[in-house]
Amino acid sequence: MYVNSPYSGCLQHTVININSVLYWIINSSQWFSFSLMGLLRLIAPAMAAYGLQLGGEDKSRLWPKNSNGISSVGYCFEDETAQNDLGNYIMKAWVDVWQKKLGTAGAQNGHRLELIRLFQDGKDWPYCYFQNGQWNDAFPGNALVVRRGPDNYGRGSLSYYKDGEKGRHILQQGLGNEDFQILWSMAHELGHVFGLLHKHSRPDRDNYAQFNCINLAGFEEALKRAYADGYNKQDLCTREDVADQYGFPSLEYMPDLQG
Repeated sequence: MYVNSPYSGCLQHTVININSVLYWIINSSQWFSFSLMGLLRLIAPAMAAYGLQLGGEDKSRLWPKNSNGISSVGYCFEDETAQNDLGNYIMKAWVDVWQKKLGTAGAQNGHRLELIRLFQDGKDWPYCYFQNGQWNDAFPGNALVVRRGPDNYGRGSLSYYKDGEKGRHILQQGLGNEDFQILWSMAHELGHVFGLLHKHSRPDRDNYAQFNCINLAGFEEALKRAYADGYNKQDLCTREDVADQYGFPSLEYMPDLQG
């Protein structure tokens, strides 16, 4: 039951491309080095495809700035299970992965991004939703909802949505066999929340890269099974439902926001 948001992410992926979050990290002139400007030129076609602008009206769906000029992404836990299982991981994913590289928000580090937990004082219910499933209005409707997901699974809503239902921003994370897997999956999903996309999700990706589905491991075996059920190579390589049916990894390279 996801609401009004495109989602992206699964445990096997790595965050490998930038869209709107780039605006945060170039907010200070300290970041305008030759290498970053070169990167800007390289990704300009993708930015144009997403309707982003370097000047004029901002259409990039950035998380809004607060009175201190900080883009503060506030999160709450869906319920007690999410807090108990994921509380330590989300904080480590932010502090030990993201903040370790970015530094704290401010001009000295060239960005204005921070992640904070939204607390309620006193005896108020501390979770995003009450036990009856109703939204807890003690939290803003645009808060990031941290939800416990199936094991070995991660999913994050993409960037910021000004309008929509309460609880529209979601980070869903499961557990796994190794702590480092959960930590890095959580860090990955935070990337989507902040505004990062997979490279294969760029709308112009086919102008710059050729995807050879037949080179993926397991292609021949999956194709035999697909043929037996009436599908063809095109189906196996381009249809999510078919790739998923046979456990074929082309699903992870399809040019959409899923995966």
